[in-house]
Amino acid sequence: MERKVKEKQREVETMALQAIRAIANTIDAKDPYTNGHSERVANYVENLARQMGYDSTQCEDFHRIALLHDVGKIAIPEVVLNKESTLNSDEYVLMKSHTIRGAEILKDIKSLPDIEKGALYHHENYDGSGCPYGIGGEDISLVARMIALADSYDAMTTDRCYRKDLSREAACLEIQKGLGSKYDPDIGSEFMKMLKSS
Repeated sequence: MERKVKEKQREVETMALQAIRAIANTIDAKDPYTNGHSERVANYVENLARQMGYDSTQCEDFHRIALLHDVGKIAIPEVVLNKESTLNSDEYVLMKSHTIRGAEILKDIKSLPDIEKGALYHHENYDGSGCPYGIGGEDISLVARMIALADSYDAMTTDRCYRKDLSREAACLEIQKGLGSKYDPDIGSEFMKMLKSS
């Protein structure tokens, strides 16, 4: 009986992860330039969590939360997502709203604590200058601070419709410049160690 319960639990977990991956693939499919972005960010976050000493269950949870950090982009028109020139003020406001829309979409998932915070706060800056609410420091959830680093690094090191990718070294330099302002300095230092060891 216990074996059957464990098998069923594994089945449910596998189905949940497959559903999360399907949603992440849907997000990435809206923009050919960000194809694979959600998975890469999730892998960086999981490796970062491991670097910071979290156990395997927590690392997997962080991975799943990070997979859905951009889910709110489903609500953003492709013409805005894929625009090659600078966004106008209305488009920029619309693009920034993907964090709030994402949190709304995820708020009823109770099995992953902080999943909606990963979406809501991943564009907040450590010094309080980010969006959508301008909160800073440890008021930003831990997983969102981790996603912020992984998200920025992946965005910098991949081609986008509006610019070419940066080298790994140049991206690391940008991350280092942002420690204490854009990024949590302690998590950032662990992120840099993780990149050096990979």
